[in-house]
Amino acid sequence: ATRSNFIPCSIPDGIDLAYEMLPLKLARAGYETHHVGKWHQGFFSPAYTPLRRGFNSTFGFLEGGEDHYTSKTFEAQCTPLDVDLAENGAPAYGKNGTYTSFMFTERAVDIVNSYAGRTTPF
Repeated sequence: ATRSNFIPCSIPDGIDLAYEMLPLKLARAGYETHHVGKWHQGFFSPAYTPLRRGFNSTFGFLEGGEDHYTSKTFEAQCTPLDVDLAENGAPAYGKNGTYTSFMFTERAVDIVNSYAGRTTPF
């Protein structure tokens, strides 16, 4: 990203769309990739978001400032519904009240465990 730590939704900025991110390259090689946590790569349009940058799934924040218990953003103009926590491209309603680090850890462990018994890990 090109700013200190925060790319507001109102600014058409993020990692250049011409840049092919690692998850997209891994997908072409047969891997599955998952984004869990904060994004910080821009989200001005869907093309900038994790699912469009090569991830098979995503669970986390798109903005750079939110309450980690309520999942509400500090930048209300960007998320009119106040919830910044997103799951696979949609607001993750009903998941507030738990500190997000615990939710992110649980999701990452679930993803790893979902590969148990498969002949290839990813």
